[in-house]
Amino acid sequence: MSFPKFYVITLFISLCQALSAQVEINAQSQLRVACERALPSVVTIETRIQSPSERTSQRKRIISETGIGFALMCGKQTAIVTNYHVVANVPLNSILLTLHDLQFTRPTKIIASEEFDVAVLLTDTELIPVTIGDSDTVEVTDAVLSIGNPFGLRESVSAGIISAKNRLSLPSGNQKLPLQGFFQTDAQINPGNSGGPLLTTDGKVIGMVTAIASAGGQNEGIAFAIPINSIVKIATQLLENGFVVRPQIGLELDTDFDLEARIKAGFRRIVGTRVKNVVPNGAAYAAGMLSGDIITHVGKTEVLSDEHFIQLVARSAVGSKLDIEIIRKGQMLRCQPTVSSINVQGKVTLPE
Repeated sequence: MSFPKFYVITLFISLCQALSAQVEINAQSQLRVACERALPSVVTIETRIQSPSERTSQRKRIISETGIGFALMCGKQTAIVTNYHVVANVPLNSILLTLHDLQFTRPTKIIASEEFDVAVLLTDTELIPVTIGDSDTVEVTDAVLSIGNPFGLRESVSAGIISAKNRLSLPSGNQKLPLQGFFQTDAQINPGNSGGPLLTTDGKVIGMVTAIASAGGQNEGIAFAIPINSIVKIATQLLENGFVVRPQIGLELDTDFDLEARIKAGFRRIVGTRVKNVVPNGAAYAAGMLSGDIITHVGKTEVLSDEHFIQLVARSAVGSKLDIEIIRKGQMLRCQPTVSSINVQGKVTLPE
Protein backbone atom coordinates (compact mmCIF):
# COMPACT_ATOMS: atom_id res chain seq x y z
CA MET A 1 0.00 0.00 0.00
CA SER A 2 1.48 3.36 -1.00
CA PHE A 3 0.71 6.83 0.34
CA PRO A 4 0.49 10.00 -1.70
CA LYS A 5 3.64 12.13 -1.58
CA PHE A 6 1.69 14.91 0.13
CA TYR A 7 0.95 12.69 3.14
CA VAL A 8 4.55 11.43 3.31
CA ILE A 9 5.95 14.96 3.30
CA THR A 10 3.41 16.12 5.88
CA LEU A 11 4.27 13.15 8.12
CA PHE A 12 7.99 13.86 7.77
CA ILE A 13 7.51 17.51 8.73
CA SER A 14 5.39 16.53 11.71
CA LEU A 15 8.04 14.07 12.91
CA CYS A 16 10.77 16.72 12.58
CA GLN A 17 8.71 19.21 14.55
CA ALA A 18 8.02 16.63 17.24
CA LEU A 19 11.71 15.74 17.50
CA SER A 20 12.69 19.41 17.63
CA ALA A 21 10.17 20.05 20.40
CA GLN A 22 11.45 17.04 22.35
CA VAL A 23 15.06 18.22 22.00
CA GLU A 24 14.04 21.64 23.31
CA ILE A 25 12.18 20.08 26.23
CA ASN A 26 15.20 17.89 27.06
CA ALA A 27 17.54 20.92 26.91
CA GLN A 28 15.28 22.93 29.21
CA SER A 29 15.07 20.01 31.60
CA GLN A 30 18.87 19.67 31.62
CA LEU A 31 19.33 23.36 32.45
CA ARG A 32 16.75 23.09 35.23
CA VAL A 33 18.59 20.11 36.73
CA ALA A 34 21.89 22.00 36.47
CA CYS A 35 20.48 24.93 38.46
CA GLU A 36 18.90 22.65 41.05
CA ARG A 37 22.29 21.01 41.50
CA ALA A 38 24.16 24.27 42.09
CA LEU A 39 21.68 26.57 43.86
CA PRO A 40 21.90 24.92 47.33
CA SER A 41 25.57 25.94 47.40
CA VAL A 42 24.99 29.59 46.46
CA VAL A 43 25.35 32.22 49.20
CA THR A 44 24.09 35.82 49.05
CA ILE A 45 26.58 38.29 50.55
CA GLU A 46 25.19 41.58 51.82
CA THR A 47 27.58 44.27 53.02
CA ARG A 48 26.56 47.42 54.90
CA ILE A 49 29.12 50.16 55.45
CA GLN A 50 28.87 53.77 56.52
CA SER A 51 29.71 56.42 53.96
CA PRO A 52 31.75 59.25 55.48
CA SER A 53 29.82 62.51 55.27
CA GLU A 54 31.28 65.78 54.05
CA ARG A 55 30.04 67.39 57.24
CA THR A 56 30.65 65.69 60.54
CA SER A 57 27.37 67.02 61.88
CA GLN A 58 25.39 65.14 59.23
CA ARG A 59 24.23 61.59 59.78
CA LYS A 60 26.41 59.11 57.93
CA ARG A 61 24.70 57.35 55.04
CA ILE A 62 24.58 53.54 55.05
CA ILE A 63 25.70 51.97 51.78
CA SER A 64 24.27 48.49 51.23
CA GLU A 65 25.55 46.23 48.46
CA THR A 66 24.63 42.68 47.49
CA GLY A 67 27.12 40.21 46.11
CA ILE A 68 27.33 36.47 45.85
CA GLY A 69 29.59 33.52 46.58
CA PHE A 70 29.38 29.76 46.74
CA ALA A 71 30.41 26.97 49.08
CA LEU A 72 33.54 25.12 47.99
CA MET A 73 35.52 22.21 49.39
CA CYS A 74 38.99 23.65 50.07
CA GLY A 75 41.22 20.77 51.03
CA LYS A 76 39.44 19.16 53.98
CA GLN A 77 37.22 22.10 54.84
CA THR A 78 34.17 23.68 53.21
CA ALA A 79 34.16 27.46 53.00
CA ILE A 80 32.50 30.23 51.00
CA VAL A 81 34.52 31.73 48.16
CA THR A 82 33.89 35.03 46.43
CA ASN A 83 35.87 37.90 44.90
CA TYR A 84 38.07 39.97 47.17
CA HIS A 85 36.45 43.15 45.92
CA VAL A 86 33.03 41.95 47.14
CA VAL A 87 34.12 42.04 50.83
CA ALA A 88 37.17 44.32 50.71
CA ASN A 89 37.59 46.47 53.83
CA VAL A 90 34.21 45.45 55.27
CA PRO A 91 34.08 44.45 58.99
CA LEU A 92 32.73 40.98 59.74
CA ASN A 93 29.73 42.35 61.66
CA SER A 94 28.75 44.35 58.55
CA ILE A 95 28.47 41.24 56.38
CA LEU A 96 25.31 39.11 56.28
CA LEU A 97 25.36 35.70 54.59
CA THR A 98 22.07 34.21 53.38
CA LEU A 99 21.99 30.60 52.22
CA HIS A 100 19.71 29.21 49.54
CA ASP A 101 17.26 27.92 52.16
CA LEU A 102 17.13 31.47 53.65
CA GLN A 103 19.21 30.64 56.71
CA PHE A 104 21.31 33.64 57.61
CA THR A 105 24.64 33.84 59.38
CA ARG A 106 27.80 35.93 59.56
CA PRO A 107 31.37 35.05 58.67
CA THR A 108 33.68 34.21 61.56
CA LYS A 109 36.85 34.90 59.58
CA ILE A 110 37.90 36.07 56.12
CA ILE A 111 41.21 35.27 54.44
CA ALA A 112 41.63 37.12 51.16
CA SER A 113 44.14 37.96 48.46
CA GLU A 114 43.76 41.26 46.63
CA GLU A 115 46.37 40.21 44.08
CA PHE A 116 44.32 37.18 43.02
CA ASP A 117 40.92 38.80 43.80
CA VAL A 118 39.82 35.79 45.85
CA ALA A 119 38.34 35.76 49.35
CA VAL A 120 37.58 32.77 51.57
CA LEU A 121 34.84 33.21 54.20
CA LEU A 122 34.51 30.87 57.16
CA THR A 123 31.24 30.40 59.03
CA ASP A 124 29.86 28.11 61.73
CA THR A 125 26.84 27.23 59.56
CA GLU A 126 26.86 23.91 57.68
CA LEU A 127 27.43 24.41 53.96
CA ILE A 128 26.75 22.31 50.86
CA PRO A 129 29.78 22.46 48.55
CA VAL A 130 29.35 22.80 44.80
CA THR A 131 30.29 20.03 42.41
CA ILE A 132 33.32 21.26 40.53
CA GLY A 133 34.24 20.53 36.93
CA ASP A 134 37.64 20.56 35.26
CA SER A 135 38.20 24.05 33.86
CA ASP A 136 41.15 22.79 31.81
CA THR A 137 38.75 20.84 29.58
CA VAL A 138 36.44 23.78 28.81
CA GLU A 139 36.26 24.77 25.14
CA VAL A 140 35.06 27.83 23.25
CA THR A 141 31.29 27.63 22.43
CA ASP A 142 30.59 25.40 25.46
CA ALA A 143 27.21 26.35 26.92
CA VAL A 144 27.33 27.87 30.43
CA LEU A 145 25.01 29.25 33.11
CA SER A 146 25.72 32.07 35.53
CA ILE A 147 24.06 32.55 38.93
CA GLY A 148 24.21 35.95 40.57
CA ASN A 149 22.40 38.74 42.38
CA PRO A 150 22.33 41.51 39.76
CA PHE A 151 21.00 44.73 41.29
CA GLY A 152 20.08 42.73 44.41
CA LEU A 153 17.80 40.29 42.56
CA ARG A 154 18.68 37.06 44.38
CA GLU A 155 19.78 33.95 42.53
CA SER A 156 19.14 35.20 39.00
CA VAL A 157 20.20 32.75 36.29
CA SER A 158 21.46 33.66 32.83
CA ALA A 159 22.75 31.51 29.98
CA GLY A 160 25.43 31.91 27.35
CA ILE A 161 28.55 30.33 25.93
CA ILE A 162 32.29 30.46 26.50
CA SER A 163 33.29 33.18 24.04
CA ALA A 164 37.05 32.81 24.57
CA LYS A 165 39.59 31.12 26.82
CA ASN A 166 42.78 32.28 28.44
CA ARG A 167 42.19 36.01 28.19
CA LEU A 168 45.46 37.33 29.58
CA SER A 169 44.23 40.63 30.99
CA LEU A 170 40.99 42.39 31.73
CA PRO A 171 39.82 45.47 29.80
CA SER A 172 40.62 48.94 31.09
CA GLY A 173 38.68 49.87 34.20
CA ASN A 174 38.90 46.43 35.84
CA GLN A 175 41.44 45.30 38.40
CA LYS A 176 44.68 43.97 36.91
CA LEU A 177 45.14 40.26 37.56
CA PRO A 178 47.95 39.04 35.29
CA LEU A 179 48.59 35.78 37.13
CA GLN A 180 45.67 33.85 35.68
CA GLY A 181 43.92 33.44 32.37
CA PHE A 182 40.20 34.18 32.22
CA PHE A 183 37.18 32.68 30.55
CA GLN A 184 35.20 35.19 28.52
CA THR A 185 31.45 34.62 28.33
CA ASP A 186 28.45 36.34 26.76
CA ALA A 187 26.10 35.27 29.58
CA GLN A 188 24.25 38.33 30.90
CA ILE A 189 26.23 39.48 33.90
CA ASN A 190 25.73 42.72 35.82
CA PRO A 191 26.87 44.32 39.10
CA GLY A 192 25.96 41.82 41.81
CA ASN A 193 27.22 38.78 39.88
CA SER A 194 30.82 39.12 41.12
CA GLY A 195 31.87 35.99 42.98
CA GLY A 196 29.07 33.89 41.51
CA PRO A 197 29.53 30.46 39.92
CA LEU A 198 29.82 29.82 36.19
CA LEU A 199 28.30 26.40 35.48
CA THR A 200 28.33 23.77 32.80
CA THR A 201 24.95 22.50 31.62
CA ASP A 202 25.29 19.52 33.98
CA GLY A 203 25.63 21.79 37.01
CA LYS A 204 29.40 21.62 37.56
CA VAL A 205 31.19 24.84 38.46
CA ILE A 206 34.00 25.70 36.04
CA GLY A 207 34.61 29.32 37.00
CA MET A 208 33.92 32.27 39.28
CA VAL A 209 32.58 35.43 37.68
CA THR A 210 34.87 38.36 38.44
CA ALA A 211 34.35 41.28 36.04
CA ILE A 212 32.41 42.74 33.15
CA ALA A 213 33.67 44.82 30.25
CA SER A 214 31.40 47.83 30.13
CA ALA A 215 31.69 51.56 29.66
CA GLY A 216 28.66 52.24 31.83
CA GLY A 217 28.89 49.37 34.32
CA GLN A 218 26.00 47.41 32.80
CA ASN A 219 25.90 44.20 30.79
CA GLU A 220 27.26 44.50 27.25
CA GLY A 221 27.72 40.81 26.52
CA ILE A 222 31.33 40.53 27.67
CA ALA A 223 32.18 39.15 31.10
CA PHE A 224 35.10 37.29 32.63
CA ALA A 225 35.50 34.41 35.06
CA ILE A 226 38.47 32.90 36.88
CA PRO A 227 38.76 29.15 36.10
CA ILE A 228 37.72 26.94 39.01
CA ASN A 229 41.00 25.01 39.02
CA SER A 230 42.76 28.27 39.94
CA ILE A 231 40.10 29.14 42.52
CA VAL A 232 40.45 25.78 44.30
CA LYS A 233 44.24 26.10 44.42
CA ILE A 234 44.21 29.70 45.66
CA ALA A 235 41.40 29.20 48.19
CA THR A 236 42.96 26.04 49.63
CA GLN A 237 46.34 27.71 50.09
CA LEU A 238 44.77 30.75 51.73
CA LEU A 239 42.76 28.57 54.08
CA GLU A 240 45.55 26.15 54.99
CA ASN A 241 48.60 28.45 54.93
CA GLY A 242 47.33 32.03 54.98
CA PHE A 243 49.19 32.80 51.78
CA VAL A 244 49.36 31.86 48.10
CA VAL A 245 52.57 30.46 46.62
CA ARG A 246 53.53 32.46 43.53
CA PRO A 247 56.22 30.97 41.25
CA GLN A 248 58.85 33.42 39.97
CA ILE A 249 62.29 33.54 38.34
CA GLY A 250 63.38 37.06 39.30
CA LEU A 251 62.67 39.24 36.27
CA GLU A 252 61.11 42.64 35.59
CA LEU A 253 59.63 42.96 32.12
CA ASP A 254 59.83 46.01 29.86
CA THR A 255 56.36 47.47 29.32
CA ASP A 256 57.78 49.73 26.56
CA PHE A 257 58.35 46.76 24.24
CA ASP A 258 55.69 48.02 21.85
CA LEU A 259 55.12 47.62 18.09
CA GLU A 260 57.89 50.05 17.14
CA ALA A 261 60.34 48.32 19.47
CA ARG A 262 59.45 44.95 17.99
CA ILE A 263 59.98 46.23 14.44
CA LYS A 264 63.36 47.68 15.46
CA ALA A 265 64.29 44.28 16.93
CA GLY A 266 63.45 42.58 13.61
CA PHE A 267 60.05 41.16 14.56
CA ARG A 268 57.26 40.96 12.02
CA ARG A 269 54.65 39.67 14.45
CA ILE A 270 53.32 41.04 17.75
CA VAL A 271 54.91 38.42 19.99
CA GLY A 272 57.62 38.17 22.63
CA THR A 273 58.49 40.19 25.71
CA ARG A 274 61.65 42.04 26.71
CA VAL A 275 63.59 41.88 29.99
CA LYS A 276 63.98 45.23 31.73
CA ASN A 277 65.81 44.16 34.88
CA VAL A 278 67.22 40.94 36.31
CA VAL A 279 67.07 40.51 40.08
CA PRO A 280 70.60 40.03 41.46
CA ASN A 281 71.24 36.48 42.65
CA GLY A 282 67.79 35.38 41.42
CA ALA A 283 67.02 32.35 39.26
CA ALA A 284 67.15 34.27 35.96
CA TYR A 285 70.46 35.89 37.01
CA ALA A 286 71.95 32.48 37.83
CA ALA A 287 70.82 31.16 34.43
CA GLY A 288 72.66 33.97 32.63
CA MET A 289 69.73 36.12 31.54
CA LEU A 290 70.43 39.83 30.99
CA SER A 291 68.56 43.10 30.70
CA GLY A 292 67.52 43.60 27.07
CA ASP A 293 67.00 39.89 26.34
CA ILE A 294 63.88 39.26 24.26
CA ILE A 295 61.99 36.18 25.44
CA THR A 296 60.33 34.32 22.54
CA HIS A 297 59.44 30.86 23.88
CA VAL A 298 58.93 28.95 27.13
CA GLY A 299 59.43 25.34 26.15
CA LYS A 300 57.51 24.92 22.90
CA THR A 301 55.04 27.69 23.74
CA GLU A 302 55.50 30.99 21.93
CA VAL A 303 55.33 33.96 24.29
CA LEU A 304 52.65 36.42 23.14
CA SER A 305 53.02 39.27 25.65
CA ASP A 306 54.19 40.31 29.11
CA GLU A 307 51.00 38.91 30.66
CA HIS A 308 51.38 35.62 28.80
CA PHE A 309 54.93 35.13 30.07
CA ILE A 310 53.91 35.97 33.66
CA GLN A 311 51.12 33.42 33.39
CA LEU A 312 53.42 30.73 32.00
CA VAL A 313 55.78 31.21 34.95
CA ALA A 314 52.84 31.27 37.41
CA ARG A 315 51.68 27.88 36.10
CA SER A 316 55.10 26.30 36.58
CA ALA A 317 56.01 24.01 39.44
CA VAL A 318 58.35 25.44 42.07
CA GLY A 319 61.74 23.75 41.70
CA SER A 320 61.29 22.90 38.03
CA LYS A 321 63.49 24.28 35.27
CA LEU A 322 62.02 26.51 32.56
CA ASP A 323 63.43 26.11 29.07
CA ILE A 324 63.43 29.74 27.90
CA GLU A 325 64.42 30.79 24.39
CA ILE A 326 65.77 34.34 24.08
CA ILE A 327 67.16 36.62 21.40
CA ARG A 328 70.26 38.62 22.41
CA LYS A 329 71.91 40.94 19.89
CA GLY A 330 70.35 39.00 17.02
CA GLN A 331 71.41 35.58 18.31
CA MET A 332 69.09 32.87 19.61
CA LEU A 333 70.10 31.49 23.03
CA ARG A 334 68.53 29.19 25.62
CA CYS A 335 68.44 29.63 29.38
CA GLN A 336 67.12 27.29 32.05
CA PRO A 337 66.30 29.13 35.29
CA THR A 338 64.99 27.12 38.22
CA VAL A 339 61.57 28.31 39.35
CA SER A 340 61.57 29.73 42.87
CA SER A 341 58.63 31.29 44.72
CA ILE A 342 57.37 34.07 46.91
CA ASN A 343 54.48 33.81 49.34
CA VAL A 344 51.69 36.30 48.63
CA GLN A 345 50.36 36.87 52.13
CA GLY A 346 46.60 36.86 52.54
CA LYS A 347 44.70 39.58 54.36
CA VAL A 348 42.90 38.22 57.43
CA THR A 349 39.71 39.80 58.81
CA LEU A 350 38.68 38.77 62.34
CA PRO A 351 35.88 39.89 64.67
CA GLU A 352 36.55 43.29 66.22
